[in-house]
Amino acid sequence: MPRPPPPVPDERHCPRCFLPRHLCLCADIPRLAVRTRVLVVRHCIEAFRTTNTGRLVCLALAGADLVDHGRPEFSLKEDDLAIPPGACLLFPAEGGAPLWTGGCPTLLVVPDGTWPQARRMVRRVPGLATLPRLSLPPAPEDARPIRRRPRVGARSTLEAVAGALALWEDPEVPAALLRLYERLGRRMDEARGPRVP
Repeated sequence: MPRPPPPVPDERHCPRCFLPRHLCLCADIPRLAVRTRVLVVRHCIEAFRTTNTGRLVCLALAGADLVDHGRPEFSLKEDDLAIPPGACLLFPAEGGAPLWTGGCPTLLVVPDGTWPQARRMVRRVPGLATLPRLSLPPAPEDARPIRRRPRVGARSTLEAVAGALALWEDPEVPAALLRLYERLGRRMDEARGPRVP
């Protein structure tokens, strides 16, 4: 299936990290070699958000891939993802879904969107609902979100991928991803300007 074209930023946005050009994060994005192949399945609306961290995951991790899903023209069909045996889904287990108990999977599939979008993608994208799920503990209470969290302990896509990779990759990999997330948070604070008490 042909991929949808990437969002075309206007002259105010970096075409790579999609932040406003004066806040461009590209120089801070590491390139990390990992054993884990990561596939981010992103809701197509997220492609146009400057706060989308799935984009940053794919820029930072060598071999990571990203596909969009959501509108009819972007909907993924059977065999579009070619999910190999030994893959797992980074998503909380619910409804009796099997849990991932192995080490490094052949592929870590990561739904990327708001919680309602991610839940719908898990149900609707062929092959995702039957994958064993890797569930992470809640995010630390002192974690600083760049968007409002839908519930206490929820994680952004980048934070969740860092948490998963911490289970089997070199500790520097998740640490580098979390440093990138912190830098993004600082850039977003700059974009919002000083908060009025």
